[in-house]
Amino acid sequence: MLGLPGDTLEKSINTAKRLIELKPDMARIYPTLVIRDTALEQEYIGGKYIPLSLDEAVRWCSILVPMYENAGIKVIRVGLHAEELIRENEIVAGPVHPAFGALVYSKIWLDRITETIEKTSMHNKRKLIIHVAPSDVSLVTGQNRRNVDFLKENYRFSVVKVIGDQNSRNSFEMEFGISYLFTVILLVKGFQRTIILFRCIFRLTNKLLPLPARWRIRHVRVCGIFRDGA
Repeated sequence: MLGLPGDTLEKSINTAKRLIELKPDMARIYPTLVIRDTALEQEYIGGKYIPLSLDEAVRWCSILVPMYENAGIKVIRVGLHAEELIRENEIVAGPVHPAFGALVYSKIWLDRITETIEKTSMHNKRKLIIHVAPSDVSLVTGQNRRNVDFLKENYRFSVVKVIGDQNSRNSFEMEFGISYLFTVILLVKGFQRTIILFRCIFRLTNKLLPLPARWRIRHVRVCGIFRDGA
């Protein structure tokens, strides 16, 4: 349980490391909620306890969940599910949300995507297409398109699309809509030259982070032929 009195992100990470060493079959992660008529409520009213905000709880869980999953431990619950939720009038404070788990996994996706963008060191990007499994489209897009808006605002993409055309879950490919012009000069008779410009669009494939990014040419077309000389 995250966010108990005296808890910090560092402490929660250390606790997760110790639990992983025990090699459990599964794990559940719950953020702390303040429930009415409890000792924790009195601490909250007295200003001795401040619960995690929703954004803080999502961020903490987005760090801890991959730790367990990368160790081969299945996380079967992240936050209370709808059928487990305590009656709303009994919750005094805390990061409660009916789709808390979806928020966490959406944040995990955003972190993976932004990490990959940073590794590419791409500049002057205008368009980003993210290819994922159909079942992952909503998580990658984010609630109310939050992830899409974040990518536009922070990386200045004019267009961000999420397409469900991959076979494997939890893998993705990113296609940047940026063109590189390659010039081929062909010498013909006399001083005449033929200059052919090829426009190439690349796709970045990153199946499982942190594997190095792999580039491949997705599309090539001739965008101009110019002749000069005698």
